Amino acid sequence: MHRMDRLTAIVLLLQRGKWTAASLARHFEVSRRTILRDIEALSEPHA
Repeated sequence: MHRMDRLTAIVLLLQRGKWTAASLARHFEVSRRTILRDIEALSEPHA
């Protein structure tokens, strides 16, 4: 899965309920650190 697809999927999952970084990492089969970087990217303000 490409990063942009994963970022979109993370947003959709978080809108539907609470997930931990560890549970998202298991769901997407990536490291917890990758999920934390993804969430950080989603949190950055965009112009």
